[in-house]
Amino acid sequence: MEGPLKVQMTASQRGLWERISRYTFDTPGTAYPFVERLAEENGWPLGYALRVEEEYRRFAFLAVSAGHPVSPPDTVDQAWHLHQLYSDSYWEDFCNQTLGTAFSHHPTKGGAAEQNKFADWYKLTTESYVRFFGQPPPTDIWPPVGPSISQEHDFARVDRKNNWVFPKAKFWTLVMFLGLLGITTGVLALVGTVTMGGSVLNAQGPDFLGFYLFSFMGLLVLAFILVSRAKFRPGSIDINTVHPYEFAYLNGGRQAVVHAAIARLMKDGCLRREAGGDTFATGDARLENAHPIEERIISYTQNRQGGCTAFSLLAAVKVPTAALANRLEAAQLLLSAEQHWRIRALVLGLFGGLALLGINKILTGLSRSKPVFFLMMLTALTMVGCIVYCVKMSRRTSLGKEILTVVKDRCRSLADWSRQGRMEPVGADVALMVGVLGLSTLPAVGMTDLRRTLAPPSQGGGDGGSGGSGCSSSDGGGGDGGGGGCGGCGGGGCGGG
Repeated sequence: MEGPLKVQMTASQRGLWERISRYTFDTPGTAYPFVERLAEENGWPLGYALRVEEEYRRFAFLAVSAGHPVSPPDTVDQAWHLHQLYSDSYWEDFCNQTLGTAFSHHPTKGGAAEQNKFADWYKLTTESYVRFFGQPPPTDIWPPVGPSISQEHDFARVDRKNNWVFPKAKFWTLVMFLGLLGITTGVLALVGTVTMGGSVLNAQGPDFLGFYLFSFMGLLVLAFILVSRAKFRPGSIDINTVHPYEFAYLNGGRQAVVHAAIARLMKDGCLRREAGGDTFATGDARLENAHPIEERIISYTQNRQGGCTAFSLLAAVKVPTAALANRLEAAQLLLSAEQHWRIRALVLGLFGGLALLGINKILTGLSRSKPVFFLMMLTALTMVGCIVYCVKMSRRTSLGKEILTVVKDRCRSLADWSRQGRMEPVGADVALMVGVLGLSTLPAVGMTDLRRTLAPPSQGGGDGGSGGSGCSSSDGGGGDGGGGGCGGCGGGGCGGG
């Protein structure tokens, strides 16, 4: 996945970055994590909020290390504002202990001079970002330097109990769907009229049914081509750089990740089943270099009296699995949520247009007292089939599908060797096999009882794809020098020494 940062830091700066990276915004057992609140209050997907949180960490590092005044983009500024609401943690844990200095926020005084000042600070900040982190900042969080920076956002506080908030991206997806719906209906009606020598709605029942079936097959081929092209991602990836839990998410979403993590932690003695076998509690062993998924499960079970079920762990790992999805999207193994919705809208528009034509013919037939039962069945099957397909449509790209096929073959070999006694799989192997092959592989690693515990809930697919998961898935000086602002770039600034 993401390679190590090509940082240009001194030893003390590396130590600072390590402290910032290790800093946690929430205390153990927090039911409403910082990043979820950040996402909720800004109307962001959780995966995007996680990326903003990471960029806020980098901005805080730059505020201390850049040696000049800095100013964040508005998205990062929102994380900064929210963090300051956690007053004790912000000033004591983050500023004093992690940064080693105060990190205050001061709003702009307004006017062209202030706007130009913060634009200059923003430019310096992005340049230092490249210098320290060896890569340009992501443009969907840090807009490019230019005169339009201050116009990147236009916020207003809205009461969602009295107002609907509909993102423009979703609006244009809806427009695309409605437009494609109308175009498909019109084109099919025109083609039918030309081929039948008269209005398609006046065609005889058998003729219209034949035309409907022929159109359905044609749209099926067209949809297959368009979806395949939309999901196509060229290139290759070293499967050794992909974590077993990322493969699990790619295969079956969050449920597959939870099943894989439970199996791995039980294999290593870090998790145990309570009496009765339906709940889990923390085991006696401790796992070194635990993955965030594992850390979250262990922390969650430690703070739950009476143990917790596998189902409850699905919600507990919501944040770290969103981070998995981010990395899979960055590696082009998984479509983003926006890309996924656009492909769904395309399919729904094509077959919805055919169904709409069928509905018009049904109404025409009913008005003329003609039999329309078979057409009603065909139209209903078209609509239901299309909806079911879109609901179950995998987010995997062509590259993601290809790499998952390779890993499944490897896991089948591991499972066969384990059944034959030729190897004893370690915890990481168990996580990979369960995440990729599902619960059916548990008997091969001597964990048949765990399969009985995890199998009863629904085994449907998850966030990552349609594959399923198994048997069925304030005051003070800012920076080094003090002073700061919230202006020109829609963000705030803090002075650097």
